[in-house]
Amino acid sequence: MTEKVKVTQKQSDWLDKYKSDKEIDYAIDIQPHKKRPDSPIIDWSASKVARALYDGYKVEPRFEVGDWVVHDSYSKPEKVVRVYPDVVETETLNDRQKRFRHATESEITEEKERRFFAEHGRRPWELKEFDELRNKTNDHRYTVTEEFDQLEVTLEDTYLDRTTLFKSKIKSDFYVVCFVESRLDV
Repeated sequence: MTEKVKVTQKQSDWLDKYKSDKEIDYAIDIQPHKKRPDSPIIDWSASKVARALYDGYKVEPRFEVGDWVVHDSYSKPEKVVRVYPDVVETETLNDRQKRFRHATESEITEEKERRFFAEHGRRPWELKEFDELRNKTNDHRYTVTEEFDQLEVTLEDTYLDRTTLFKSKIKSDFYVVCFVESRLDV
């Protein structure tokens, strides 16, 4: 007995269109001519199409454990913890695979940042006096001395030079080394 053809969810959706013997014959006959450039099975041989349609096929999971995904009803990215044939289980929900999509790099970065600050009881980029930051470019260390209206922050470097920067500049050019609650020297 031959092994079932492994297909992606997109290929499975495409193959599901061919149900009757007449439709299956048409799919097999037309495949070598590659007349459907939008087909997800365009690079398949006619024999592979025949095996998939007559012997059946197995849908490979679209997601793997550890992938970051976004459910179509929620905007918050979550990590996949389990994958079943048609179901994805994340940290807080489980639903059919087709209800999820892979998270973008910016969504992942934003969620990791949110989680990092949440671990310390803060909103993203909520800074407090005596938090320690480091400049990404020159690796200099800075201490937060003041925060104004959540828009500007005054920093003091190790030479006691003070500078006031917009929060957006801090977010792009610095990273948190230590929150004041974790410091032992204050």
